[in-house]
Amino acid sequence: MHGADGVAAATSSEPLGVAAEPALFPSTAEAAPVAAPVGRRRRIVVWIWGIASLIMFGLLAGQATYLFRTEIAVAVPASKPWLVALCEQLGCEVDLPRRSELLSVEASDLHPQPGRKDWLVLAATLKSRAEFPMSYPHLELTLTDAADRAVVRRVFSPREYLKADADIGTGLQANADLQVSLVVEAAGVNAAGYRLYVFYP
Repeated sequence: MHGADGVAAATSSEPLGVAAEPALFPSTAEAAPVAAPVGRRRRIVVWIWGIASLIMFGLLAGQATYLFRTEIAVAVPASKPWLVALCEQLGCEVDLPRRSELLSVEASDLHPQPGRKDWLVLAATLKSRAEFPMSYPHLELTLTDAADRAVVRRVFSPREYLKADADIGTGLQANADLQVSLVVEAAGVNAAGYRLYVFYP
């Protein structure tokens, strides 16, 4: 058609001079294939971290069981058989507890041995206040002078002060008293007193 001025009228319904622009954001249908692999990778990472955490927890629990096997055996007596079996595989032992604060010297006496010069006899009563068997302690005897200064010090292991037929493995029983008798050589020692205490090396 021609307008009144003779210029041809535009027949297109689209505005002139406007070009079609590409979409700035992909559609949901286009983004889905990209999001799925990302989600799978995230789940794989979570699984890997979860498995690694379980492994680390197991290692820490095993190490704690190894280090505190004696305490565990005391707190849970039923666990001792499998702790002993575990130690047989690892080359360790489930020792009896060593709690020196639960031990005390209830009475003691040191006097010359009749008929033997320079020999002394130590008699003592050890008391356990523990509610469970404990390892036999060591004894330390210190001979002192008139000023209470140490002159001679001697340490005795359980094998030295227990009877020959005593079973060290059973330990000092719960709430038990132990009578100790020792003969000590003190040649050339001018002792006026003594001190005795129990300890674990």
